Amino acid sequence: PFFEVECALRFVFHFSEGVGAQNQELVHQGPFRALVLALHRSDISAHAHPHVVTLYYELAVRYVKLARDEPPVVQLVLEAMCGARGLQHPSPMVRSRVCYFLLRLTKALGAGASAFAESIVTTARGLLQADPASTGLCESDSLQLFETMGCLVGLSSVPIEQQAAFLEVLIAPHLTHIESTLRVPPPPAEDEGESAERVALSIAAIANTCKGFTRVRVELQPLFSRVAQVALSVLRRFPTHPSARSRIVFLLHRLVVCLGGALSPYLRPMLSPLMVHCDSADVIEVVQLANQLCLAFQDRMLPALDPNLVPFLRRVFELMPPPAGGELSAPHEATERASVQRLYFLFLNHIVSNKLAPVLVSPTNASHFEQVLNSIVQGLVEAPEPAIMKSCLAIITLLVQQWQLGAEGDVDLAVRLAFHDF
Repeated sequence: PFFEVECALRFVFHFSEGVGAQNQELVHQGPFRALVLALHRSDISAHAHPHVVTLYYELAVRYVKLARDEPPVVQLVLEAMCGARGLQHPSPMVRSRVCYFLLRLTKALGAGASAFAESIVTTARGLLQADPASTGLCESDSLQLFETMGCLVGLSSVPIEQQAAFLEVLIAPHLTHIESTLRVPPPPAEDEGESAERVALSIAAIANTCKGFTRVRVELQPLFSRVAQVALSVLRRFPTHPSARSRIVFLLHRLVVCLGGALSPYLRPMLSPLMVHCDSADVIEVVQLANQLCLAFQDRMLPALDPNLVPFLRRVFELMPPPAGGELSAPHEATERASVQRLYFLFLNHIVSNKLAPVLVSPTNASHFEQVLNSIVQGLVEAPEPAIMKSCLAIITLLVQQWQLGAEGDVDLAVRLAFHDF
């Protein structure tokens, strides 16, 4: 009966808690370690009841350190997870839980997982499809699986040639799927959303795969550059679709790490639709992306930011509810206004603190500079939260420090004099 097996597994699962923090040596050596290894070598993963199977895999993750030095045992666990007893199990619940446990196990193994990268990618390849419905996995489980593959492939201990080959297997089919979708003439407006959702799902799969890469690799830049180009094409086709926008913002966060400076040529055309078409639902995502780009590229962001600055600031102001106008004002409007104000001033703070202050007085934006200054002063005087006032004060302080008379910089003397007069 399954409950007897489940009960036994529960005792094993909670053993480390039962012995207490001061007796953990009983877990990592001696009879208990031998018991866990023997459990891995058994056929417990083939048990008929889904709850027994998922409990075993959860146990395997909890006690992964006991098997880390036993590659054949780890191989047995991974084969079970990736095969008919795990990712391809008849039970949707088991498939879903294994997607999560496989990701945790891969991260726990660290560099040691690289030895199993090829076998895992090969075994799971049939599940890495653009349409999760054809794999028996729901969308969130499918994306977890892509993240697992990215964590494996992105390990520094995996040779760069293998990384490139694995990425072709993982990413190239989705790029091809997106490109083929975009080549089809736009359908009627009511059908455009379905195409956008399919494309957005492929973008999300690519973005989750990219999470495993934590530094720029020159050898992988051609493929990641193709990813950036495809994302730009998607944004041009679906500039206002919420899911497509959200997934592309997420992907751009990852490409900052994967491409580094090679992402610069794509920033100006990508930021324009993201900033101009942002709404109350995604303005925080767009501001967070812009802030990361300011931190990562600093003055190299000037060409991308210059034409997009004023339209974006104007759009943020449009999303900001008007000031409270008496007792009839709704409380949520004041909260929403303060929230948008925080985003507005945080964005300006990132500009002036990352060598981007000249963009405020560029030929494109100079005519609006006084309005920006007035908004900062107004925030300093009238903002309902001390944090917003502090941010405004920081912006003004940084501008004074950078534009004081006699200091070196990219801002001409006339602008400095006008700023000091203000």
